[in-house]
Parts: sequence; C-alpha cells; structure tokens
Amino acid sequence: MVRRWTYWPLQLVFLAWFVVNDVFGFEGQHEKCQNIRIPYCSNLPYNSTRMPNFLQHADQELAAMKMESIRPLVTSECSPHLKFFTCSVFVPLCTSQTELPIPACRSVCEMVRDACRQKFAESLLHWPDFLDCRRFPTPESGICMDLPSRESEPVPAPTEIPDGRDLRAQQKWEEILRASASLAVLPLSPDCPQGYQWLRGRSICTPLCRQTLVFSEYQKSFAVTWMSILAILSFAAATFTFFTFILDMSRFPFPERPVVWIALCFSLQSFAYLIRVFLGNPPACQTSRSYPEPYLLYDGMISSTCTAVFLFQYFFGTAAFTWWVLLSVSNFLSAGRRWSSEEFRVRSSHLHGVGWGFPGSLTALALILRQIDGNELTGMCSIGNQRSQPLLWFIVIPLALLLFVGASFAVATFLSLRRIHSRLLRNGRPTEQLQKLMLRSGAFSGLFTVIMIVLLASHLLNMAYLDQWRIQDLDMARQCSSEDCRVPSSTMRFVTGLLTISFNMLGGIISGLWACSQKSLALWISTLFCCWRRQKQRPAPTWFNPPPPVLTQDEPVVDVATTDARNDSNERFIITHHVV
Repeated sequence: MVRRWTYWPLQLVFLAWFVVNDVFGFEGQHEKCQNIRIPYCSNLPYNSTRMPNFLQHADQELAAMKMESIRPLVTSECSPHLKFFTCSVFVPLCTSQTELPIPACRSVCEMVRDACRQKFAESLLHWPDFLDCRRFPTPESGICMDLPSRESEPVPAPTEIPDGRDLRAQQKWEEILRASASLAVLPLSPDCPQGYQWLRGRSICTPLCRQTLVFSEYQKSFAVTWMSILAILSFAAATFTFFTFILDMSRFPFPERPVVWIALCFSLQSFAYLIRVFLGNPPACQTSRSYPEPYLLYDGMISSTCTAVFLFQYFFGTAAFTWWVLLSVSNFLSAGRRWSSEEFRVRSSHLHGVGWGFPGSLTALALILRQIDGNELTGMCSIGNQRSQPLLWFIVIPLALLLFVGASFAVATFLSLRRIHSRLLRNGRPTEQLQKLMLRSGAFSGLFTVIMIVLLASHLLNMAYLDQWRIQDLDMARQCSSEDCRVPSSTMRFVTGLLTISFNMLGGIISGLWACSQKSLALWISTLFCCWRRQKQRPAPTWFNPPPPVLTQDEPVVDVATTDARNDSNERFIITHHVV
C-alpha cells in the first residue's frame, strides 16, 4: 500500500493553483521593463524597453533579427531622426507610468519616411510595409514619443549618454521623455488586423476564435472530430486496464505495476479532451464585457475551465511518460539486478515520489509563472501554443530527458534478458515464457519510444518556427482583406497538430492492450455474472472457465517458484512476471 505522503505532488499542484488565484485574481500580468540589449539602440536616452514590442516581437532577439531585414534603411542615414524612430519601433520606451510599450508618433514616422524617400528612389528600395505610418498613434489617440519642437533644427540622438557638455541636446531628449509621460493617461489601441483582438492587459494582438487565417473551419472541425474519436478509444482502453487491476491486484505485480499508473494517467488525460468535446465551446476561447467576441486566450489562468483542462492534460500526460521511465527502471532492476517483488513493494513509495513529484513540480511551476495559453486548432489549453520559451522549458526539455532515460534503461533490460535467455539455452531449460516476456516488454517499450520521438520532433518543429509564424500571421492579416486568405504554413501546422493529438493519446490505447488476454476476459465475465447472479439469484455459467486439471497419484504437486529459485537465482525475474 502506498503511503499517503507520496501524493504530496498532487497537493502541491492544487495549492499552487489556489495561491496564484488568490494573489493574482486571474488577472493578466504585464511584462516588466527590461534593459535594451540591441547594440544599435544602446545609446538612446532611455535604456529600458518592454516586450512584446509594437510589431509583436516576443523578445529582443527576434526584434534584432527583424531589424536586420531593413539594414539598408538603418545604415542609410537618410534622416537625423532615423535611429530614434527605428529603435522606438523595435525597442519602444518602457516607463513605470504606463504598462504599455511607447513607440514614436505618426508624425515622426512621416518625417523620417519623407526624408528617406528620395534616397530610397535612388537605390531602387521601398519603404517597409510593416512601418506603414498609418499604424502609429498620434498624440491625440494614444501614447507615443513625439519630437520636442518641430520648428527647431533636428537634434540627432546622442552617440553616448549626455554628460552635460551638450545641454541643448540633453534638454531636447528630456522633453521627448516628458512628453511621452504626460500622455500616459491616454488609452493606446494599436491597429490590430482583421481577425485579431487587442488585449490591453498583455499589450498584444491575439487571434479571434472565428479567425480562419491559419486554419479553416473544416480543419478545425476535423481536428476536433479526430480528437474526440481518439479520446474515447484511449479513455476506454486505459480505463479497462486500470479496472482490471482493481478487480484483481495480483495480476499486476512488480515490476509490471507501473503499467497500472500509466493507464490511469492516460485515462485522466483523455478525460481532458472529453471535457472539450462535451462542453462544445472551446476552453481556450474567452469573452468578457470588454471583449464580447471570443478570442484565443494568451493567459489561460484567466479562465478556470481552461486551467482545469490544462491540469488534466499536462499533469497526467507528463506523469504517464514518467511512469513509463519507471517501468523501464523496474524491468532493469528485476532483470539486471534480480530484484524480487517484495523488494519493489518495500521501495514503492520512492517510485511514487518520482512518478508524481516530477510532473507535479513542473505543473506547479507552470501555474505560478502563468504559462498556459490556447491552441487555435483544437481549442485546448496547454503550454507553448503562442510562446516558444515555455514550449522549450516545460515540454521539449522534460520530454527529451524522459526519452533518453527511459530508452537507456529499456535497452539495458533487453540486453539483460538476452543474457538470461542464453544461459537457459545452455542449461537446456525451457525459454517459451521468457521469449513471450521479451516480445511483450520490447513491443511496449518500442512503441512508447516511437511515440515520444514523434512528439519531440513535432514540438521541436513548432518551437523553431513559432515566433516566425506569429509575425507572418500578423503581416498576412494586414495585407489580406478576404476571408479566404490562408498563411503558407497552414498545411504544415495542421499536420503537426494532428500528429501531436494522435500520439498524445496513442499511449492510452497501447496501455489498454497490455491487459487484453483470455484471463482478463474471464475475470470481467466472472465479475459481471457475479453481480447479475446476486440480483437474479442464479448460478453463473461456467463455460468460460475451464475446469482445473486433475492430478493423479503419479503426478506430485511441485512448487515451481521454489524449485526454479533454488536451481537458478537468475530465473526469479522470469517467475515474478505473471502472464496478464
């Protein structure tokens, strides 16, 4: 029996959820100011910025890459205000007086554009579309940085922080900063493209749930239907295995016991997908008084339904793969170190501490850092759908670590079984039971390894292109006015999304196959007819249960386990694995 204290990770997860709710009240948290790290913009009079910027770049590294695409403009020196303007776009001002990034005003954009127009014409270049001056706010409509005086001579940005020798330039730049601070009370509502909603609390444009720029209605409907079918199959198969264990716990001794917890985890993970199906409305979509039209959640903690779906999906999904690793470790200890079932039972609390503690810690950390967001294709709430860094730290790295450890122990177990098989052949002992065990364990470990490799490859692909896709989506939405527009990466993202859905639930179906046998069928029929007999007061049929063999006086009863253990201690591994 597992000690009660081994379930502390589950308590930790729910404690973190309630603490975050109590402290933050399900309100979106704002990005903090950060130091400017782009070398070209290092000599501005302000040294802090806020991400995402005016162009929705998630971090300064991505902003620097985008700035490289306009290198001819940056190096042209066609306007004395060029550096101030471009830096205000990619690394806007961050001030404590407002929680919004502050770009340059529209008038500054127009001044720089007009000054550079002649030089661009001579070089056969054109003004970048994403720097369209109509997108920038005016002092009357939003917060922005304007030049202090339109009549005086232009004051170039200082090459280094003013030290008092150029008081006129320093005073001009201080007037710019004061002007931006005085406008902090004005609401900023950037021009989000059609199909997007501006979130004031997060300072980003998020897709509306009805948007079909990335996925068509048919693709979304097909994904939900396919997800529903797999969720039902996974839930039924995994639940069958778990309740088979409940009916007869002796059927799953150590080292096979982790299969039970794998099945339980996949059963509850599938339940998260079934919640999405039964609710009808996607948990990742949210409405409010400020936003009457459903939009895709950027901070899933705003919705308790979204958070609950995330808990079932992420915690139990990670726990399932963690228990697969523990199954590989248990098989190795049994085959390579000749552990008995009793030794496993004594140390079972340590297995449960790792099996629930590792996913519990990751889940609690994700809740505290508010890393939950919505998936546009399925409407599910998980991690890494709109931000690449959470995808790396909470999915890719843990999955790669579990894959490496689990596959390593699986290979070590297979090599140990081969040595035992060779020893039995040399001694002339039967090997049929061991061969079945090798085939069963090898197939189970091999299928799980393939599942994790495909999932890891899918997540790596999404992580590599996620930020780039987000910028392309916004650019395409601004350029296209028709609802039939589709981004070039739509098909690839749809295929990878289906792969992720399929292989996430394939493990539940495989865990159900572990308990599929004539013994399991007889157990379930016996249980069902037993309940029926109690109601009808009839004896249960015996056609499904063959009579026990009759022993004659010439056939003495032999304790196989005792005899085998006495003849060869290495065969304890074979005896402890029961045929399910």
